[in-house]
Amino acid sequence: MKKLLILLLLPLAGCAASGPERYVDPLVGTEVWQGGIAIAGHEEASGYTFPAVTEPFGMTAWTPHTQASKEPGTLHHRVPYWYSHDYITGFIGTHYPSGAVMFDYGAVELMPVSGTLRVRPEERSSSFRHQTERATPSSYEVTLDDYGIDVRMAASKSAAAFEFTYPECDSAFVVVDAMPSLFTAGAPASITVSPERREISGKSAQTARAYRETGYFVVRFDRDFADYGTFNQNMDYPEVIENRYLFTEQEGKMVNGLRGVYTHRSPWQGDIRSERIDPVIDFDWDWYRPADDIDVKDYQVTWSGQLLAPESGEYLLGLQADDGARLWLDGELLIDDWGPHGYSMTPVQRAVTLEAGRMYDLRVEYYQQEWSSRVKLSWVRPDERARRLLLRGNDRLESSTKCGAYVRFETEAGEPLRAWVGTSFISEEQARANLEREIGRNGVDRVAGATSELWNELLSTIELPGADEVQKSVFYTALYHAFLLPRSLSEDGRYRSPFDGEIHPGESFTDYSLWDTFRALHPLLTLLRPELSSRLVTGLLNAYDEGGWMPKWPNPGYTNCMMGTHGDAVIADAYVKGVRGFDTEKAAEAMLKNANVKGNHIAWGRLGIEDYNRLGYVPVDHYRESVARTMEFAYDDWCLARYFEALGDTLRSREYDERSLRYRNVLDPETRLVRARRSDGEWSSPSDYDISVWSGFNEQGVLNYRKNYTLFAPHDIPGVVDFLGGDRAAEAFLDDLFDNGIYYVGDEFSMHAPYIYNFCGMPWKTQRRVYEIVNTYYLPSPSGLPGNDDCGQLSAWYLFSAMGFYPMCPGSPEYQLGVPCLPEVVLHLPNGRDFRIVCENFGPGRCYVRQVTLNGRRLTRPVIRHEDLLAGGELRFTVGDTPATDCYEERL
Repeated sequence: MKKLLILLLLPLAGCAASGPERYVDPLVGTEVWQGGIAIAGHEEASGYTFPAVTEPFGMTAWTPHTQASKEPGTLHHRVPYWYSHDYITGFIGTHYPSGAVMFDYGAVELMPVSGTLRVRPEERSSSFRHQTERATPSSYEVTLDDYGIDVRMAASKSAAAFEFTYPECDSAFVVVDAMPSLFTAGAPASITVSPERREISGKSAQTARAYRETGYFVVRFDRDFADYGTFNQNMDYPEVIENRYLFTEQEGKMVNGLRGVYTHRSPWQGDIRSERIDPVIDFDWDWYRPADDIDVKDYQVTWSGQLLAPESGEYLLGLQADDGARLWLDGELLIDDWGPHGYSMTPVQRAVTLEAGRMYDLRVEYYQQEWSSRVKLSWVRPDERARRLLLRGNDRLESSTKCGAYVRFETEAGEPLRAWVGTSFISEEQARANLEREIGRNGVDRVAGATSELWNELLSTIELPGADEVQKSVFYTALYHAFLLPRSLSEDGRYRSPFDGEIHPGESFTDYSLWDTFRALHPLLTLLRPELSSRLVTGLLNAYDEGGWMPKWPNPGYTNCMMGTHGDAVIADAYVKGVRGFDTEKAAEAMLKNANVKGNHIAWGRLGIEDYNRLGYVPVDHYRESVARTMEFAYDDWCLARYFEALGDTLRSREYDERSLRYRNVLDPETRLVRARRSDGEWSSPSDYDISVWSGFNEQGVLNYRKNYTLFAPHDIPGVVDFLGGDRAAEAFLDDLFDNGIYYVGDEFSMHAPYIYNFCGMPWKTQRRVYEIVNTYYLPSPSGLPGNDDCGQLSAWYLFSAMGFYPMCPGSPEYQLGVPCLPEVVLHLPNGRDFRIVCENFGPGRCYVRQVTLNGRRLTRPVIRHEDLLAGGELRFTVGDTPATDCYEERL
C-alpha cells in the first residue's frame, strides 16, 4: 500500500536522483582494481558488482548485460556487467548476488533492436558509451549506439518499467530472452506470445542450486504488435535440454538412474571406493568431496545405466567436463574427451540413431586432477520445430523448447515504446500479480521516484555533516551495496522455498554470503535495522525447517560453499544485541545440529565435524581446508556459548566455551603459525599446499595463507597474542603482514587484523592502518573496490571503519575503536535516538587519536558497547598527525 501511495503522489519528474541517493555510484566495483595489493591464490581484485536497479533487498535486480565483443563466451566470471566491455546484449532481470563469484538463476532479458531482426546475444548486441550512462539505485539510462535507441529503465522489488525510444522505423523489435547467455546450465525455458494481451510470458532457465527454482516472467507492452514470433538462439548448435528433466522412467528415458562408482588413491588411506545411484550427471563439486571418503582431486568416477529412447530418431549425446570424460553406448566409444582441459560451455556431441522402446547400455567415465570438478551429460531429442529459426502466426504462439520471443512495432521518432515486466519464483500468474501490485502501468519516472524514496529513506539512516562530495560518494555507494542483499524471496506474503520446492506462507531470503557477511554486514543491519535482522534469522530458520539444515551460502538453495556454519554467528550476534522476534528454541536446535551432526550429500553442515569432536581438530588427511575448518568451528562454538549464556543455559555455555579453544590444536609452536595436522596427530608439512586452494599452490602463497589464518580467533585475541610471543612479537607479526603485502584487504580471512594492535597495547597502530586502508583502497571509480564485495561485506567493513568503530567479534556486544575517516557521522537509530560521532581537528593525515569521549566522559579503553550506541549521544575523537601512546589509559 505504501508503494502505491508513493507512486500516486510522486510528480511526473525526471530520473535525476535526489537526497543521499544522488551520491551513489552503482558503477563502483565493476572494474579490476588498478592499484598494487597483495593477493594470494587465483582470486581477481575486483568488486564483481553491477549497477543494480531495484529496491533495497529487492527480489529481482535489473542491469545492462554486457560483453567484450560480438564473440560469444566473453562474460567475465558470470558477472552481468563489466565496465571494460564494449557491447550491451540486453537488459537483464538478474538474481546474481552482487560482488560474489556465484550463480545467477531465474533471469530474463530484454533487448530493443531495429532494422534486421537479430536474436542471438552476440548478434543483437550494440556498442555503447559510458558518457551516455546514467546509473542510480532506482534507474538506469543509456544509448545503444548501433541502433540509435535510447533506453530508460526503473525497477521495484520484483518488477520493472522500460522506455525504448527508437528512430522512426517500421522494424522496431524487442527481443525477450528467457535463457540469457549469463547462464551456465539450465532447464528448458518456455515462452508464450499473447498478442491479445500485448504480453510475452513464460519461465526462464534454472542455473543455481535449488529445488524447482525457476523464474517466471510477464512482459507487457503499451501497444499492439505488428508482428511477433519465437526463436531458438542455438540454431547452429542443436538444442541442448538439461538431462534432469529427461532421466525419469515415467517419461521413458533413463531407467533406474545411473550407478556411480567413485574411486580414489589416497596417500594416507590407500585405495578407496564409494558407490551410489545418481539420477543425473550434472555436477559442480567445486572444491568439495564428490562422495564419502573421496578426496577433492585425483579421483575417477564411472557411471553405468540404461537409456530408453522415448521415440525413434536421431539424437545428440553430449559431454561437458573439465580434465577428461568418455561416453560409451552399447559398448561403442562414442565420445573420447580424455585429457586435461578446462570446462567447456559447449558440449562435445555425437549423433546417434535410437529406436523407441529399446534399452541401450550407457557408460560414462570421468577423472579429475585439480580442485574444481564439473561434469554434465546431456542429450538432444528429435524435434522438427527446433529446426525452424522463427515461428510466425496470427494466433497465440507457445513454445516449450525455444528460449526467446520477439515482437515488432512501427514507431515514430522520439516516441517511446513502453514495456513493463513482472517476475516471480512462484508462477506466471504471480509474476503478473507482482507487476500489477508494484507498478501497474506507471512509467519509468514514477517507478524510479517511488524506488528512490525507499532508497533515500534507508540511506538517510546515516548522515554525514561536513563531508565533501568524494567522501559522500564512497560512503553512500558502500551503503547501497550493503543494502542490496540478502534478497527477499517473499511475494505477497508467501514464497517458494529453494529447499523443498513448496510454496509457504511467510518470508524467505536468499543470497546470504554468510562466510563473509557475518563479520560486518549482518552486525550493520542489526545496528541499523534490527527488525530486518530478526526477519533474516527467521529466514534462515525457515530454510532449516524446509531443508533440514541452516544454509551456509544459499544461492538460492544449498551450495555448501566455504567452511564454518556462520549462521550461528549471525543468530548469536543478533540475540546478544537485543534482537528478538524469532524462534529461539528452533535457533538453538539448528545451531546444535551444526555443531554435532554430520551433514549429508545435500547440506554438508560443518564438514569434518565428527573428526573435530573426536580429535579436537579437523585432520588434513580426511578433509581439505582442515585448518580453516578447525579455526572457524571453534569460533562458531564460541558463538553458541554466547547464545546459550544469553538464554541462561549455563551448562551448555560452559561446554561450548571449552570447545571454542580447540583452535589452539592447530597452532604450531615450532613455526608460530597455524599448521595442518593428520588424523594420527602428526603435523603436516608447513608448506603443504593442501592447506587451501587460496594459497595459490606455491610456497609463498601457503605461507601468506598461514599467516593470515593464524589470526582467525576473534573470540580469543589475547590467546593469539600470547601464542605469537606477546605484545612486541605480535606487533612485529602484524607489521610484517601490512608492510610486506601479506594482508589482503580485499578478502575476509583476516579483515579484523588492523584492530589486533589494540590488544597489543598499541591502538595508534590500529588507527594508522585503518586510516590507510580506508583512504587508499576505497575510491569513487569503477575500479574503486580492492576485492570481491561478497554481498556487501567489503563495503560494510569500510562503513564501520570509516565511522571509527568495528564489530571485531560478532557475538560480542563490544566494538573496537579505530579512528573516524569522516569529519562527522550521525546515526539515526531505529529507536528514535541519534548517535553522533565527531572527529575534532579532522584533516588529511590526522589519523592518530589524542583522546575519545562518550557524552563528555573520557574513554579509558578502545572499546564501545552496543548499548552505548543505542542510548544515543556523542562519541568525540580528538585527532592529530603524530601517534599518541597515552590516548587510552588502560589496555585490552
